Amino acid sequence: TKYNFFRNMDTAVLVLRTILVENGGHSIMHECYRRVLGQRDALLPVSQLRYSHNTISNVFSSGQHAGQPVSSLVDSLRSGYVRTEDLHLKVVLYSGRYHSLCNRRLYALKSFSSENPDREYQVRATIFDLCPVTAKFILAYSTADDGRSVQVRP
Repeated sequence: TKYNFFRNMDTAVLVLRTILVENGGHSIMHECYRRVLGQRDALLPVSQLRYSHNTISNVFSSGQHAGQPVSSLVDSLRSGYVRTEDLHLKVVLYSGRYHSLCNRRLYALKSFSSENPDREYQVRATIFDLCPVTAKFILAYSTADDGRSVQVRP
């Protein structure tokens, strides 16, 4: 398939449980707290950003670089035509680390910044909160008939 979200189901369950716990899911589900999802903008060090994919295409599929090879963005960063601060990534905070949802742009940034290891480059990012309710739903969803019936366990 085009999208291979997780290497195996154990990984998927671990990720969902982590999202549930880290984002207050138990409190929201059992103590009637309101769910508030947010997003905030920040400048983040490129060196502290992580990928969310294990592989990427060598061509951008969307945004201002759509159809261009990733190497062309690296070249634009090298020449100064594009500055790291000109780019904008979408990221999530997961397990205390920022993971990019813009993996090709992050790859270009990391490739460029690795050429100047003594310098700390920053990039603009929108940090999105992960939803614990969605994680709980996916973990709980085990119906075999689209939710039309349920069996009572002894």
